[in-house]
Amino acid sequence: VVLTGSKGARDQDCVATLRDLAPPPQLMDVSGRLDFNQLATLLGKAALYIGPDTSVSHLAAACGLPVIAIFGPTNPQRWAPWPASAATQELFARSTLVQRVGNVTLLQAGGLACVPCSKAGCEDHLQSRSDCLVAITPARVLAVMR
Repeated sequence: VVLTGSKGARDQDCVATLRDLAPPPQLMDVSGRLDFNQLATLLGKAALYIGPDTSVSHLAAACGLPVIAIFGPTNPQRWAPWPASAATQELFARSTLVQRVGNVTLLQAGGLACVPCSKAGCEDHLQSRSDCLVAITPARVLAVMR
């Protein structure tokens, strides 16, 4: 497992909670140390990418590797990663638990009528909680991964 992210405080806070889950070489932290070309090279050699709605998820999908994209309040019809070999304009539904198109698998929360709300979290600010993201448990991601 390779952890990526920027040098920014928010990314580093997220990565910090994962750094001690396994020793190297089972888990490597390269967050804040790769430029765009190095990140593309890393993704080109990866077996799987798991990540949120970020530019890196789009880059991973474009590199052709299997992608699990975790979506919360963002509308996947507008912002989902484009599969490497997609031939259609409208790829993903607005709110479905698991969707697969080409090399991209998109996960969303189920049972929440607000998904996707297109807000910055439940209170619509950057530090807000996002119940729809919390509802996508690690166990669910692992089940889809397998």
